[in-house]
Amino acid sequence: MLALAGFASMIFGILLAIFPGPGALALVWIIGTYALFFGFLMLFFAFRLRGWREREGREAASAA
Repeated sequence: MLALAGFASMIFGILLAIFPGPGALALVWIIGTYALFFGFLMLFFAFRLRGWREREGREAASAA
């Protein structure tokens, strides 16, 4: 998988050098998509972690 990812990166770099205009636009779309995905993922895990913390607090209070 690592070799395949390296090969795909090389092909993408070559295409970016050959077609800089469309390549730059594609790069902007990739970065934007990544940022949106990462942002949603961080929100999901933040709310999940907050739920765990609240659940632990209720369990500690009921045990005491």
